[in-house]
Amino acid sequence: MEKISLFLGITEPKGALSWFDPDDQIFIPVTTAQKRVFGMNHIQSIDVQAANIEDLELIKEDIAQILRLRHNTPEGKEDDFYVQNSSQWLNSWGDAAKTFTYLLGELQLYLLWLEALVL
Repeated sequence: MEKISLFLGITEPKGALSWFDPDDQIFIPVTTAQKRVFGMNHIQSIDVQAANIEDLELIKEDIAQILRLRHNTPEGKEDDFYVQNSSQWLNSWGDAAKTFTYLLGELQLYLLWLEALVL
């Protein structure tokens, strides 16, 4: 089935950021993406960019407040969504890397102990 789309314009080139290249993105209305592209009736995730890093917590709270209103979440009830900034994501990966490094160190000690027993 052929789908008709309207092309509105292009963005200024930004250049690649490691594995991610914003120049390869397309932007479409979220409701169009939900229904026509993904066949869904809800948003799974969104990305938001802040102009100033100092505003991250305020923006995070604003987003959470808007989502609570849209989801009709009563006061005191647990949210059915989460809002996470990139520093939290990076901290989680950093913690995982530390744990993995610790486990590798433990494995190395165990292998040295085993080698000492064999000799």
